[in-house]
Amino acid sequence: MAFRSSIRIALVGLGLAVLATPAAAARTKEAPRAGEQVRLLLYDERPVTGRLVGFDSRSLELLAGPDSLPRVVPRASIAVLERPVPDSRRGVGAVLGFVAGGLGGLAVNGAFSRDDDAGIEPANAFIVGSLVGALAGVLVGRRHRHDRWDEAPLP
Repeated sequence: MAFRSSIRIALVGLGLAVLATPAAAARTKEAPRAGEQVRLLLYDERPVTGRLVGFDSRSLELLAGPDSLPRVVPRASIAVLERPVPDSRRGVGAVLGFVAGGLGGLAVNGAFSRDDDAGIEPANAFIVGSLVGALAGVLVGRRHRHDRWDEAPLP
């Protein structure tokens, strides 16, 4: 009976760890607003990255840097508009930490338990190790962030 409840706790912990990943993909389907970072892939030039200053029916206006002048880009020359999507490794870290922590918990329990010592149940050692490992994995995975660019509609 205790083993089944331990398995349930482990599955709930794993589910929560996987849900720790951000859902930023839905954000890329809406058009960017003024002030947001964008990247324009142009037909005849290199990509242009900057903050969207404004737009109208014929062009988009970008500010490439804090000291630069706004650049007007005609809509006809824009092949693709992209926006950055933060990509974190929290979910991957949580899953890897969950598995590694569970195995580590079993190893530590096996190394320190003796036949005459009651110790803790192996399933409980796995659960505790898994939850600690998942938490550590989320914290480590959160530090490994990078932006990826996803296509978005023109405003």
